Amino acid sequence: MKEVNNSWLSYSPTELIFGTGEFSNTHLHISKYNSKRVLIVYGSSSKLHGRVDSLKSNFNKRKIQVHLGPQINGEPNTSDVINIIEKINKHNIDLIIAIGGGSVIDAGKAASVIALNSYRIEDMFEGKQQSGPNKVNLIAIPTTAGTGAELSFGSIINSIEKKKKFGIRGHLVAPEMAIIDPSLTLTCSKKQIAISGFDIFTHAVETMISKKATPITTLFSREAISIVPYNLILAINESDRIEPRVKLSYFSMLMGYNLANSSTCLPHRLQYPLGALTNTPHAVGLASLYRAWVRITNKNSREKFDWISKTLSDILKIKDLGIEHSISIFLDKLELNIKLSDFSLNEKDCSTMAKNVSGSLENDPWWNDGQDLKTFYLDSL
Repeated sequence: MKEVNNSWLSYSPTELIFGTGEFSNTHLHISKYNSKRVLIVYGSSSKLHGRVDSLKSNFNKRKIQVHLGPQINGEPNTSDVINIIEKINKHNIDLIIAIGGGSVIDAGKAASVIALNSYRIEDMFEGKQQSGPNKVNLIAIPTTAGTGAELSFGSIINSIEKKKKFGIRGHLVAPEMAIIDPSLTLTCSKKQIAISGFDIFTHAVETMISKKATPITTLFSREAISIVPYNLILAINESDRIEPRVKLSYFSMLMGYNLANSSTCLPHRLQYPLGALTNTPHAVGLASLYRAWVRITNKNSREKFDWISKTLSDILKIKDLGIEHSISIFLDKLELNIKLSDFSLNEKDCSTMAKNVSGSLENDPWWNDGQDLKTFYLDSL
């Protein structure tokens, strides 16, 4: 396989703590921040399974003032971020703990870089301000294995008013610390495991195909593609086993590093208008687009796609008939082999979504100015 770039850089500002049981040591890990007033932002699962109460109890014992909420339900929107910012300012918060899936962590990340600066959230969306000089320290504690939000430099927020998703990006968006405890993912349903696990796989594929791929991100992508599918299927079928969860949490984290240092390709750009229009989970939208993307772009990155197809086919124990076939069988295994028509979308919706695609399109080897993105949506119907 050819080397992608002759020169490249690597950077991660986030301190990592990885291990089964490390959640119970959160109060020890955050002691370095000498925090007096903590805001816990959380998802419904973290509340349901007592993790929020556990954090609150441990912090109160150490004379740390704790404020809760908001609870993030579904993918984060501008109102969620504004609510967090209001709580930060009202209670003079000096540390945010975001415990939950990627949506919770993204909401916390966005608020952490906006709260102490004079600009509005709309300024971030419009690209007027990538990140301010001040921020609130943020600890990310993922409870799913998929998004890599604990290490990435981006936060994806939905604007309900504009019916668009926007990315807030920059080094300061990254959490100061990530506590990754794979045992927290044991409460995920089989459907959640499949959806979030497919997200890991897409990050591995796209950061390998991306024009911004580097030797180190390519190495990590190849390892993830070789290991994630088997362990994802194992985690779905034997949901009480911790070993595959450790693998998935590890590679979710590692692909967060790849997201920060490489880039995703067109499927992620295409999913943002789709998610905003249908309010579907991020990786579900990706699943509906993936067969069309690999079919259309295969010729632009043949050598890499051939390797991915061969690797995936070997894991699935099927004959290698090409990347579209192996992806389709993989999606069948995950019960995610879906089409855009399953969301009740039509050709008019495809045109609307194509007009709303934005972001770093040039990272995809297929892309040239003037290409019609509607093709991907139409092929996915």
